[in-house]
Amino acid sequence: MIKTIGLAHRVFSAVSRACTRDEAVMTRPVGKIRDVAKATGLSIATVSRVMNGGKNVSPNTRDKVLAACKQLNYLPNPAARALSTSRSKTVAAIIPTIEHSIFAKYIASIEHSLAQRGYSLVIAISHGDLDEELAAAQKLLGMGAEAFILSGADHHPDLLDLFTQRGVPHVYSSIWQPASAAPS
Repeated sequence: MIKTIGLAHRVFSAVSRACTRDEAVMTRPVGKIRDVAKATGLSIATVSRVMNGGKNVSPNTRDKVLAACKQLNYLPNPAARALSTSRSKTVAAIIPTIEHSIFAKYIASIEHSLAQRGYSLVIAISHGDLDEELAAAQKLLGMGAEAFILSGADHHPDLLDLFTQRGVPHVYSSIWQPASAAPS
């Protein structure tokens, strides 16, 4: 456990340093969708259709847009997409621990399945503490999580009320609760 905490501290320190470097360190400016549209002579809507995997795009147009994206260092901004579509395509999983390998397999399986459907997975660890689970869920909702996967049988009563009041889809996993209102 001590080695894990030390590693986590070193990783956090490295990330903190990287995030606080001044902007002069950045080597290439980040392109915007309008820059890609201008470079290709296409409309923003067409570029957007390519970036969103639209089917009504010719292979030539797709190649042209992707080449311009690479040249201009453009990547779609998921936050901007979430604002314009009111969808984050993010599912949150709250697990009690990562100390057991079963949870690594569990998370890998969920992530793979969601990725095939165009969703991202974000994970929180509750350490088996119901208050931590509730705080994590509130934070993840604030970050735009659209649905939740909850591991285990015991959950904070306020958490389930929060999901019900907001109409947040949620499922239970790793348990069997035939009388539950949520699927398991």
